[in-house]
Amino acid sequence: MKSNDRCEISRLSNDILSHVISLTSPKDASRFQVISPAFKSASNSDAVWERFIPSDIISRFVDPLPVFYSKKELFFHLSDHDALIDDGTMTFRLDRKTGAKIYMVRAKNIAIAWADTQYWQRVPSHDSRFGEVATLLLVWWLRISHTFNIKELSPETMYASYLVFKLEDDSDGLDDPQQTFVTVGNYQARHNVCLQPEDDEMLPETIGNIRFPKERQNGWMEMELGKFYVDKGESGEVSTGLEEISKLYSKRGLIVEGIEIRPKEIDH
Repeated sequence: MKSNDRCEISRLSNDILSHVISLTSPKDASRFQVISPAFKSASNSDAVWERFIPSDIISRFVDPLPVFYSKKELFFHLSDHDALIDDGTMTFRLDRKTGAKIYMVRAKNIAIAWADTQYWQRVPSHDSRFGEVATLLLVWWLRISHTFNIKELSPETMYASYLVFKLEDDSDGLDDPQQTFVTVGNYQARHNVCLQPEDDEMLPETIGNIRFPKERQNGWMEMELGKFYVDKGESGEVSTGLEEISKLYSKRGLIVEGIEIRPKEIDH
């Protein structure tokens, strides 16, 4: 942008500048601050950052929010913290760069085959935001899945879903490949994965046609289940999960925190 063009744009009213900036992204809004004092004032305004915060999400929070003196402060709080919503069944966060919605559904509210039998156990966990996880005691038939409402997600965004889990030291039967899946309308994708991580941390996340899990910053592991694109105005549901139902050998020692769905480009 030429300097004289920049000066002309800066002569626009604060309201107009704020509206234009609000049509971009949180990352762009932060960058605009360095252009000129007028841009800095507009890009910090509540009119901009309010557009990046879903209007209906605050009412779903379990815990009251701290007091914030600007919408920008609120946005960055929501992008830095996983907040419990919907009576503690899910967590919610915003992507700092794009403002896209991120959810994790707790293990108690996802579909786990045989979850309400003696084969699984719900146990308290200080390591989980939910305070509880599901532990696999023994099964031969493993299937974990969840269905998301696409309307809850951010449009024009490439999403990926992840199983968030740990393995007990004496886990067994999880080192043979499982299959992940994601289904949206007529689209379905499947991948071969292995929940048992490779011992060599230098190995890639995919070996041959088999994916392996990666460690998250908080010590949990995650396995990508699949990815899909949410188009503008799209509705319906997306189902995603992991299964191993063809080899009837015993499996145990899997600890499930939940299933997370987030923009594909975000790494943990």
